[in-house]
Amino acid sequence: MRTLIMALFTGIVLALAATLPADAAVANHGHIKAPAPLPVAGRMAPSGFVSVASLTIAQRRACSPIADGDGVHVSSGDASGHGWWKLGNCHASKATVSIVLQEFINGGWRNRGQGGQKTVFAGGGSCCRATARATCLTSATTNWRSHVDVSVVGESGTASHTTPSVSRACRVP
Repeated sequence: MRTLIMALFTGIVLALAATLPADAAVANHGHIKAPAPLPVAGRMAPSGFVSVASLTIAQRRACSPIADGDGVHVSSGDASGHGWWKLGNCHASKATVSIVLQEFINGGWRNRGQGGQKTVFAGGGSCCRATARATCLTSATTNWRSHVDVSVVGESGTASHTTPSVSRACRVP
């Protein structure tokens, strides 16, 4: 009786397996297959699924950092701005922060001066920020803002932030 039940069970399993696509079965080594949005780096199976095991650790981790920056200010004859990041839901301790100053001239925002980039710990403060500077050529009042980009090291998290426009006695023609 037991042999008959096992044979019947095996037949049912084999019949069901025959209805599945060839790549639907997953080897039993802890690998799983999951639908992936395009584009994605990893081995693509004919079914359009990506094996999670084929992705790097960085590709498996995604987070949402928070980019931030201060208002552009005049310091030692230069327009200056600082950019930093906050963890958000990220676990990495560092991110690369890039900042560029923008001056409103002739009806549009123009990048000005020397942008800054630095890999820093989260939180801000004088040790943990990137700085951008532009030398003021005149003291004509001009609107300024800064744009900050963040890329987390070791995780696929990025963020951007544009500071509010401020009026400063500094122009870079």
